[in-house]
Amino acid sequence: MKKKHLYVIITIIIVGVIGALLWRQGVFGGDQALLHSIKDKPALVELFNKAAAAEAEIKKDPTKAEQYFNAGLFWKSLAEQGGPEVFFSRSLQVYEQGIKLFGQKNILFYLNAGNLAEHVNDFAKAETYYKKAIEISSGDESGYLNLAHLYFYKLKRPKADILAVYAEGAKRLVNPVIIISDRASYLRQIGDYAAALKDYTTLSLNFPANQGYKDIIAELKAKIKASAINP
Repeated sequence: MKKKHLYVIITIIIVGVIGALLWRQGVFGGDQALLHSIKDKPALVELFNKAAAAEAEIKKDPTKAEQYFNAGLFWKSLAEQGGPEVFFSRSLQVYEQGIKLFGQKNILFYLNAGNLAEHVNDFAKAETYYKKAIEISSGDESGYLNLAHLYFYKLKRPKADILAVYAEGAKRLVNPVIIISDRASYLRQIGDYAAALKDYTTLSLNFPANQGYKDIIAELKAKIKASAINP
C-alpha cells in the first residue's frame, strides 16, 4: 500500500515538472504561449515586456488612464510589427477596460477600441464605438471620419449613408474644413466629380494659396467636360 502511494507521489511530481517545463516553453495557453511565439525576436519581446509592465501598473492603480493607453499601444505594436494577430485582441481588451472607466470623459478610448475592432474584423463593434465617440463629443471630427471610412472601405455602405455621416459632421463642427476635405476626397474617388468640385471650390476659397486645390479643380473640370462630350 505504501509502495502504491509512493508511485502516486512520484507520478504527481513528474507530471508537475513536465507541466512546468511545457508551460515555460509556451505549449500551454496564456501569456507564456504568446511570449514563446516571439521569443526569437528581441524587439517584440521588449514590447511584450513593456505591455505586461503597463498592465501590471493597471492592476496596482486602475485609475491611471495613461497606463491603459500604454498597454493598448504596446499590444497593438506587437501585432503590427510581426507578432501574432491575437495581440490586436489583447489591445482591444485593454481599451475596452478603459472605456468602462474613462470613456465618457475621453473619446480616445472609443476611437482606439473602434480601430482595434476593425483589425479583428468586428465591424459592428467598430461602428458602435465610433458612434459613441460622436455622441459624447459631437464637435470632434475624428468619430465622423472614422465612421465614414468604416462605411466606405470595410462595410461598403451606400453613398447616401456615407454622405449622411459627412453632412452631420459638417453641421456639428465649428470649423468643418477637415470634414469637407475628406468628403471631397471621397467624392473624387468614387467619380462624383461635380459634387467633389463643389467641395474643392469651397476649400480653395478658404485657402487661396493652396495650389493643390487649384490643380484638382482644373482636373475635375476637365473630367466633367469630357464626360459631357462622351457620356
